[in-house]
Amino acid sequence: MDSSSGLTTIRAEPFNAEAPLTALEAPITPTSLHFVRRNFALPEHDGQLTIGGAVASPFTLTIGDLCAMHRKELVVTLECAGNARLGQMPLPVGEPWTGNAVSTARWTGVLLSEVLEKAEPSDGGVAVSFEGADQGPSDQEENRRGQLHPGRRRGQVHDDGREQADPNVETQRQSQPRHHPS
Repeated sequence: MDSSSGLTTIRAEPFNAEAPLTALEAPITPTSLHFVRRNFALPEHDGQLTIGGAVASPFTLTIGDLCAMHRKELVVTLECAGNARLGQMPLPVGEPWTGNAVSTARWTGVLLSEVLEKAEPSDGGVAVSFEGADQGPSDQEENRRGQLHPGRRRGQVHDDGREQADPNVETQRQSQPRHHPS
């Protein structure tokens, strides 16, 4: 366990860490003890969200714009799909989680449906794609080993149905620190 943060570091870079078991006893995991799962280094970001693609009114929102919109709070438990991987034999590729890559938090954010409504999606728009600033291995060999392609966070409504995203709720954890101590 990292004595400065209370988390158990699984990998230093990119930072991945488990919540301490004691943090999972309460209904809500303290933010500072929420497990961390990163595929790539944390990128710099200008704080803007661009909505484009098959829409009548493309636009860009700032963090301030999002904070001024109606927000919804949800209590959500997140768990890494590879949680408790360390107990599997043979050991699969991926982070060697012992079983504490899970946390419950209050997440607050603007409903994605409300953001998309402002963009006026075309009748032919059938999917939403997200593109982000994070970068990392994305060749087919890395994908077969369980690594993800660069994250996507810029909303795109596509006419051709290339992707099947579920645009139910866009969430953001309240008061999430930019960096966890490692």
